[in-house]
Amino acid sequence: MEVAELVKRVLGASAVKQYDKHHGHFIATASSYKYYVIHTTATLRNSKSVFKRDYGEMLGVRSSILTQDFDYIVWVIERNNCISIYMERSYRVNSFCLENQTVYRNKATGEYVCNYPVSLAKKSV
Repeated sequence: MEVAELVKRVLGASAVKQYDKHHGHFIATASSYKYYVIHTTATLRNSKSVFKRDYGEMLGVRSSILTQDFDYIVWVIERNNCISIYMERSYRVNSFCLENQTVYRNKATGEYVCNYPVSLAKKSV
């Protein structure tokens, strides 16, 4: 199933538009909520090596996205023919990253990436 269709079904979204084709990011709307959807095959599995503290597996989102008007961040993780969907309020992700200093600069893109523990996100599927 295509990611846009999956997001429509799971979130009950009325519209899903591709935001960043290269990275597999989408914007979805459902009722009065606006979702930023990240389709990925990777998570940060060894947070201790990056942040000197073990937060367990972590989900990443560009810090610049957290300054925009999104109600929720949604991660669609596809691994080994299995899809998991996690979501969290945008302000909670941003607060966690700032309070725990779990932001790092991606050397390849120059972007700052906020990392949020999988254990704190709500699993949808």
